[in-house]
Amino acid sequence: MQRSLSILFVVLLLGCGAVPSARAQQVAVEEFTLTNGMRFLLVPRRDQPNVISAGWVAKVGSANESPGLTGLSHFFEHLMFKGTDTIGKGEFDQIYTQAGGSSLNAFTSEDLTCYFCTVPANKLELWAWLESDRLRNSVFREFYTERDVVREERRLRTESTPTGRLQEQFDTLFWGASSCYAWPVIGWPSDIQSYTLAPAQAYWNIYYRPGNLVGIVVGDFDPAQAKRLLAAYFARLVPGTPPLPPAGTHPMAQLAEQRLHAVGDFPSALEIRYHTVPAGHADSYALDVLAEVLNERTGRLYTGLVEGRKIATRARTTAETRKFAGYFAFEAETQGEATPEMLEKAWYEELATLQQQAVPERELRKVQNRLAAGNYRRLESNLSLLVQLAFAEAQLRWQEINDSPKKYAAVTAGDLQRVARLYFAPAQRNVASYRREAKPPAPTP
Repeated sequence: MQRSLSILFVVLLLGCGAVPSARAQQVAVEEFTLTNGMRFLLVPRRDQPNVISAGWVAKVGSANESPGLTGLSHFFEHLMFKGTDTIGKGEFDQIYTQAGGSSLNAFTSEDLTCYFCTVPANKLELWAWLESDRLRNSVFREFYTERDVVREERRLRTESTPTGRLQEQFDTLFWGASSCYAWPVIGWPSDIQSYTLAPAQAYWNIYYRPGNLVGIVVGDFDPAQAKRLLAAYFARLVPGTPPLPPAGTHPMAQLAEQRLHAVGDFPSALEIRYHTVPAGHADSYALDVLAEVLNERTGRLYTGLVEGRKIATRARTTAETRKFAGYFAFEAETQGEATPEMLEKAWYEELATLQQQAVPERELRKVQNRLAAGNYRRLESNLSLLVQLAFAEAQLRWQEINDSPKKYAAVTAGDLQRVARLYFAPAQRNVASYRREAKPPAPTP
């Protein structure tokens, strides 16, 4: 699942070189709040008859954790599929499948946790019963067994991959000890192995209570009927008593360049990362557009480093915005005899061009059109729209989906040049160099 805020909008395309006429994709959301504080976002749509996607978001992720409890949000993602007082182990999937449901899943990111599925429209009440029961009566079966399962998941996904632990080390180096993003979503091994029920239950009682939850229903349903059903089941949830702790901590300002040099059995590659801004900051929109100028097969990195100089097999940038902070990263893998140093030099040259020369208007509009079309396609699926609403609501507010089009359309070539100069100073960069280990020649027989 994606972990950065994705903004949805559509632009009427008037040709590659023409100035686009922006028409905001206004997602019609009806919002209501129960007496216990739980909010719901309802989006009735008739383009996919007799089907709905439904889910709920807890505004909690790894950024809400602390040393000693890292990975706990992800751990609950596992535990809350173990059943309740009335639903046995493995029965969530069985019940949904027998009712015609699909795509039952959940994910945890730095800023949120989301549970979702797609069901026939006449099964909305079933979903409301199952999910309210999950939130009201989860019993956290096999707590210690599942702790071992998560530890094994970490071993397979991170520790057994060629660069998994190195990339994790680079993340920690980049964010620094003061940041709430300094640990991985899955948690540190020592923390996972030391979870006990009492502190875990205390964490759950803070973050999985109605005041920190938002339900989302998208698809073919009647809003009035849905409100009655949702209120009947989710109003049973008891408000939490502990207040929500303060917002996550922010990284200290970086004062000097930081580097990680790694040698091993993996392709030679390079990542350069810079601190930028959190979701919703005015400059985040220009940084998103700047990344698009560089990306895709028609972008500057592919035409310059892959096709042109032939020093990279792949190259791209990422403008990542999280709730409390953000970054901009350049990543590339070497081609042929090229080295990470050659990739780094090429990146600085591309960056210098952006800092010194304004992006031509035709190129800017072409990029904005492509970005708009890609984001609009995410509206076609009820489930995709649900996930976009979840991210928007957890990181900012759901209205960002409707408010952002004019912000992207307003980005100018001057804005791109300004952010390229502002956020890419040498003291702000963090460089990870991955070099394939030279193998000794085979002995002569």
